[in-house]
Amino acid sequence: MYSAPRFAGVSLRGRPTNTLAMSGCGDLKNGSATSAHIALRYLEPPAFLPQYKNPCWWHNSKDGTKVFRCLPYFYLAGFPKCGTTDLYFRLQQHPFVVPAIQKEPHFLTRFMYKTGCSKQYKYTPASTRCNLEKYTTQFFENSANIIRKNKKPSNDNVFQDRWRAGQTKKERLRAQNPKITVDGSASTAWDNRNWFRILENQGCSEPRVGPAQVVTRMNPDVRIIMILRDPTDRLYSDYLYFTREEEPTRQGFHDRVKAAIAAFQSCTSHKPPSLCLTKLTQVRLHIGLYHIFISDWLSVLPRDHLLVLQSESYRTNVTASLEQIFKFLDLREYPLSKEALQRISNLKEKNTTKKKSLVGDMLPETKVLLRRFYSEHNEKLAQLLGDERFAWRSK
Repeated sequence: MYSAPRFAGVSLRGRPTNTLAMSGCGDLKNGSATSAHIALRYLEPPAFLPQYKNPCWWHNSKDGTKVFRCLPYFYLAGFPKCGTTDLYFRLQQHPFVVPAIQKEPHFLTRFMYKTGCSKQYKYTPASTRCNLEKYTTQFFENSANIIRKNKKPSNDNVFQDRWRAGQTKKERLRAQNPKITVDGSASTAWDNRNWFRILENQGCSEPRVGPAQVVTRMNPDVRIIMILRDPTDRLYSDYLYFTREEEPTRQGFHDRVKAAIAAFQSCTSHKPPSLCLTKLTQVRLHIGLYHIFISDWLSVLPRDHLLVLQSESYRTNVTASLEQIFKFLDLREYPLSKEALQRISNLKEKNTTKKKSLVGDMLPETKVLLRRFYSEHNEKLAQLLGDERFAWRSK
């Protein structure tokens, strides 16, 4: 088998990725750039305002006015059918978490390569694309207004007691502007199908820049949350939820799984694994190879800026998971009471797949096939994260 691939060579504000020798790869001087390429340098915003916890800045518009812009403080980056919709809904119940206009803009993985910021538009030259300005305007304009206007009073006694001792001026300022916003696109963690449209990948035989490099270019201090489910169960739920052209069946799923495994193994026999992760099959088998995607994120992201949750543990104890997340997001100001946390935990679960009750469980032979395929990858994931829960051995 193969080891986890790494994207190579791009320095992101002093954070070099791993090096991979590819002749001419990413050589911007010798390349033949076209308007179809996205360049990382166009995704780097101005310096963020130090008085805000969330990454925000004043944008000078063409008419001479200043517009308050904000990027997400954190990304709920993946994975699909692992509980991201439910978790996103609960997180926005915190008074300091401001939701975007919609949960999943899919900007970084899909729509920054298309006209406008809508899924129906086609891939077009950069001048008409869903660029950084459109991204912040269309999805985070309302969030930015809330962040700017909803300032905590500095004479609040609780605020004073918590922050007057041992805090820098910058920390005290940010404590007065504590609201943060989030991008909940579950494709951010893994979807790199458009890698060849990135200028820094020009001339490369495989990706050297992917979503992790793009996100950390925009905000090197970004925080990433991922929630992972047993990949066998995730794939079946994914199939039931996204199958549109026909009624899903257990045998239909089995046939698609066999074809997807054969296609992936054939691909990796003569191509780099990173290219095989971008090939679409009838079931999205590759999304469950979590360790490959997470390895790349950890190549550019500090370990303490990535929180990986297990979906099964989250569903068993929502309250403990929320406490862990709010601590990770450094939401220390006005921590939620036990009653408030319990109220959020007791909310009805969101976006569950209902078709399973009609179709039934996957065939036993399908489960055996998938567990055999994912077993080695799960072991690598457990080793990478230092957490045996992610091996899913007990199932």
